[in-house]
Amino acid sequence: MFKQFAAPRSPSSSTAGRTFSSPLFSSKLSFDTVSESRVGDFIQYISDMVAGLKTVILLSFVLAVGFLLVILSCALFANWLPLLVALTFVIAPLPNAIFAHCGGGDDFSSSEYEGSAAIDLGRFLTSVIVVTGFALPLVLAHAEVIRQTAALMSIVGGGLVYGTILSYSQVFKQEQDEF
Repeated sequence: MFKQFAAPRSPSSSTAGRTFSSPLFSSKLSFDTVSESRVGDFIQYISDMVAGLKTVILLSFVLAVGFLLVILSCALFANWLPLLVALTFVIAPLPNAIFAHCGGGDDFSSSEYEGSAAIDLGRFLTSVIVVTGFALPLVLAHAEVIRQTAALMSIVGGGLVYGTILSYSQVFKQEQDEF
């Protein structure tokens, strides 16, 4: 029922300090140096994974706070129009994502900011949507359709949502191969 495991080897075990030679390696390697390099690689891999996990947890917390502010701006004042702000900020990165693949990067461009008309159109549409997301609550508050506090909560929450989306896309951006 229970498996018995072998006791861990002590440093005075039969393989500690021994060297071996291989036809693939011209020099002799010891077991200690091989295991230390593998342990170092494993620790580096785990620390990179934990850093990515901490980033995801932080970004998800900020995103949740942003959506909470937008929903509270609607629920506290019994007017659900500020919810349109969350929709605009969620839709805002889509033109950049879609039109980024349309730009044909050539080998002679000197900067990554040089782009085609499609990339510029995507950036323009994204900026229009972002400005709409910030302006819509202000226009609704000015027309007294929603309260000013609801507009402020909606703007702050929408900004957090959009900032989280941008941060996530920048942090986990995959490098493209040159060839």
